[in-house]
Amino acid sequence: NNATVSLKIFDEKNNLINRDTKVTVKVNGKTVYNQIIVSNGVANLNLNLPVSSKPYNITIISGENSVYATSTTSFMFKNTVKIPTK
Repeated sequence: NNATVSLKIFDEKNNLINRDTKVTVKVNGKTVYNQIIVSNGVANLNLNLPVSSKPYNITIISGENSVYATSTTSFMFKNTVKIPTK
């Protein structure tokens, strides 16, 4: 199953960054996107995350560029099946 993750990368003043930035995305410690370029602080990624009873640990690492230092954030994501009711 696919999950779409929307990335928005902000600076210290809570503005979207305005530089191309290399981003790495890891799921449970395994790199799934390596150094993609995020333009103007926004990217949408499709992650292949099979349905699981356990949550996924997703880590986003935005790389250093000429203006910004490296930054890392992590969050948990749970992909479950919705069972229709009659």
